[in-house]
Amino acid sequence: SVQFYNQTRNSSTREMSEINCRKGENVKKNKPTDSTDPDSPSKKTSFQIQQRYKRKLSIILATLTFLNLIAGSIYVWKFYLQDPPPPYNIVNDYETWSIGENDVFARKAADGAKPLLIKGSVANRWYAMKQWNVDYLEKKVNTLSHVYVNTNKWFGPYYDSNKPFTPFVARRNPYKDDVTMKSADFFSHIKTKGEEQDMYLYYTGGIGSIGHWALADVQPIQEFISLKPDHNSINVWLGEPEVITHMHYDGYHNFYVQIQGRKKFTVFSPSEWKHLYPYPYLHPHHAQAQVNISNVNDTDKFPFIAKATGMEITLGPGDLLYLPPLWFHHVEALETSISVNVWSDSEQTPTVNKLFSNRIPVYEEDTRYKGIATVLLIDGIFDRVCARKKCLGLIEEGLWNRYNTTYQVVVKRRSTYQLFKLYKIRYKLTQRVLEYSIKNYEPWYDEYNGILCEGEGLYEDLVRE
Repeated sequence: SVQFYNQTRNSSTREMSEINCRKGENVKKNKPTDSTDPDSPSKKTSFQIQQRYKRKLSIILATLTFLNLIAGSIYVWKFYLQDPPPPYNIVNDYETWSIGENDVFARKAADGAKPLLIKGSVANRWYAMKQWNVDYLEKKVNTLSHVYVNTNKWFGPYYDSNKPFTPFVARRNPYKDDVTMKSADFFSHIKTKGEEQDMYLYYTGGIGSIGHWALADVQPIQEFISLKPDHNSINVWLGEPEVITHMHYDGYHNFYVQIQGRKKFTVFSPSEWKHLYPYPYLHPHHAQAQVNISNVNDTDKFPFIAKATGMEITLGPGDLLYLPPLWFHHVEALETSISVNVWSDSEQTPTVNKLFSNRIPVYEEDTRYKGIATVLLIDGIFDRVCARKKCLGLIEEGLWNRYNTTYQVVVKRRSTYQLFKLYKIRYKLTQRVLEYSIKNYEPWYDEYNGILCEGEGLYEDLVRE
């Protein structure tokens, strides 16, 4: 009995222990979760979410910072390190021809009357194309005369000392164009150009100016001179990198062959002349543009350049560029450059020469034409000197009150008064009448007899003045 009792008690004790253990587990499972307990599941889940958001936010901030650095770098490169954008519009709609070395091209190119880039021309057969470089020419040429020398890279505008206004106009860019140099000095300079220098060199002259042998090195050349076999010139161009020829136009057909290095032509149609501000005919910078398209500061002085539209054509060795007469062009050497070009008279050259050889009406014996010519001359002077509206305001507000007061004032300032009266005559003549040529003035002479007689008298007064 005692043994049975002990066995039963031990069994009951084990069962109660097991029950109490299970109850303890149940109590622990059903125990309310304390939100402040860092080991609680809910606390762990919230912490993980926060960490996940922090990681995403860090990635987003790092990405934005990276993109901001890229944008800043692009801005600095574009506006500070890169050359500023040109102050004009560029539309490269020129044609490019690929032809054979024996193909005929000159007449067809000239008839197109637009700039043309030609590849594969007969120039590729030239001995010069294969042999000419700085070292070769340094050995072949002894001396170069009329070398252009400047303290900056801009050569131009060209100064024609034979123009009538030369005594009154100083050179805008006082470079030298009459320097004689040994070829060794010239070529050594253009091929060892440094980052900083105080002298730029540039040479152009007839093909024979570098030696009698040079013409043989650019054969065959018949196709290039075929437009005007008796009226052409063959020229050589030598220059260092960055040298710039100022914007200008020529009255010739121009076939330009690049032999060594690269050059960039910026060309504008003759119809763009109002946007490029060319100098007038009698000016020593005639046929040159007043605006320097390489200098963006000029855009403040010449605002219409923003309306100009041109083309940029880059030439490499073997390339041929055709430029029609009167097309404006600005040329920059991108590398040490050697070029040869052929100029041929345009079909309009004889007409222009004939036009300028005609006697102007002021030389005619008939004084009626002298009066008309005087009126038109003064009209042209006023239009050239200042804008019509400004001149008209000057006439109405200034001279009218000044010279209509007393006879003594008129006598003292007689020549200015004559200009004033002639300018008044210009506004008496209608636009319809001014559109006629001198030979057509005869039919309406009687109707405007008073005006013309006044013009006659003024002409004689001006002669006496």
